[in-house]
Amino acid sequence: MARPPKPIDWNLVEAKVAAGCDGIEICQDFRLDDNTFYSRFKQEYGESFQDYRCRQQRVGEGNIKYVQYIKAIGLSRDGELTKKGDTTLLIHLGRTRCNQVEAQPSKEKELPPTENYLQLQDRYIQLEHKFNELMNALKPQADAQLHGSNSPLQHLGGSDLVGEVPHSDSESH
Repeated sequence: MARPPKPIDWNLVEAKVAAGCDGIEICQDFRLDDNTFYSRFKQEYGESFQDYRCRQQRVGEGNIKYVQYIKAIGLSRDGELTKKGDTTLLIHLGRTRCNQVEAQPSKEKELPPTENYLQLQDRYIQLEHKFNELMNALKPQADAQLHGSNSPLQHLGGSDLVGEVPHSDSESH
């Protein structure tokens, strides 16, 4: 006479599958060989353990999300909001599920666009003034070179006066 099969608590199997346990972890609880467990599972549910597990594991993940959610916002079992929400858990859910991040402090004080424009315009005026000062400081030296004996144009046989057109021999007749 064959030994009676070891009892399997199918409610516990379903809970462990939802929790993410694999077949080896579950069959160890019942002190069953894994092949025996898989064949008895197929007899009980009409499908392979692997197919069932893939589907049911998502149920467990959904339950975790749900319990975290109700604890985070302080939802009672009958759907009423309480004042006992978990702020830390709510922040965690915001970061993981909503991609929320803490605002990074700005190193510079952000100015309105008009303020930035006015600052740039002011800087442009300062640089333009400095440029004009430099040009005025260099003008006497430039004039001396243009009108002096060291004019580069004189060395090339040209006039040292700006705007003077050289005379050709044909015009003098």
